[in-house]
Amino acid sequence: MDVEIIKNETHWFEAKIDADKALLNWLVEKLNADKSVEFAAYKQDHPILERPQLVVRTKGKKAKDVFMKTLEEATEEVKEFAKTFSTSVKKK
Repeated sequence: MDVEIIKNETHWFEAKIDADKALLNWLVEKLNADKSVEFAAYKQDHPILERPQLVVRTKGKKAKDVFMKTLEEATEEVKEFAKTFSTSVKKK
């Protein structure tokens, strides 16, 4: 997955990310659930010519740190799902 950081300020983080819209929607939902996040969204000017751009604005915490923490939490959720799924498939 290709990531290009566009802006990395204390309370503002933007990055172009080569990711599926479902993944981006999930990350945005998780980011917006964090009380330190004022705004999280992604935009894509053209679906073929441009990569989606994720934007995070925070209060009180560094935006990049909040983004990285959210990624770590999402990774753990996916690992747990894979483990549970694998166990349930083996039982059948």
